[in-house]
Amino acid sequence: MRSRKGPNIFRPSVRVSPTRILGSVSTNESVELYTVPEAAARLRVARSTLFRLLKNGDLKSIKIGAKRFVTASQIADYVDRLERAA
Repeated sequence: MRSRKGPNIFRPSVRVSPTRILGSVSTNESVELYTVPEAAARLRVARSTLFRLLKNGDLKSIKIGAKRFVTASQIADYVDRLERAA
């Protein structure tokens, strides 16, 4: 029986071109995308808490097809806002 590993919270599961998400931009950098479980693990919160943050607008996400992703920059912005409020 194989053991199931949890998500690697330090490496996003998907890297896509910003033009795919943001339309036309003038950069060659890729955007790091985390799935909902990966983003929750990165923030050290429960999946339901992450969905509540998304619903309340505290954290933003994008959808590609049927999947929802949170960008690394959105996670960093959210943490920065929490640090400023503390």
